Amino acid sequence: MTSTPSRPRATIREVAAAAGVSMGTVSRVASGSTRISEATRARVVAAMKDLAYQPNAAARAMRTNVSKTVGMLVPDLGCPVFVRMIAGVKEVLAQHGYMLFTFSSESETAQEISFLQAARQRQARRFDRFGR
Repeated sequence: MTSTPSRPRATIREVAAAAGVSMGTVSRVASGSTRISEATRARVVAAMKDLAYQPNAAARAMRTNVSKTVGMLVPDLGCPVFVRMIAGVKEVLAQHGYMLFTFSSESETAQEISFLQAARQRQARRFDRFGR
């Protein structure tokens, strides 16, 4: 089986150059700012689409100190109660632009510690532990 090399991720600098605007303008368009004219917004959005640009959530979290990530630790992902709870939490968070980071510890303390470290590294806005 052969794999094709993937194109490197487009950068904000490349989008700005393609749209003929500053990187700050691209950033404002990506974050939904209303301080941009419709013509400029359209150029930036077209450049983003042409280049398949995806904003770097990790970079944004570092810059704004807001990750839009919530962590949830449950003892068992096979438990129907936790599955329904996770689905509900995920739905509500998505409506507000947040992403849910879910982890099952299998009720093992070492795995819980690993989750907490990973959540902190990802600058999770909040993390909760359920069960046990």
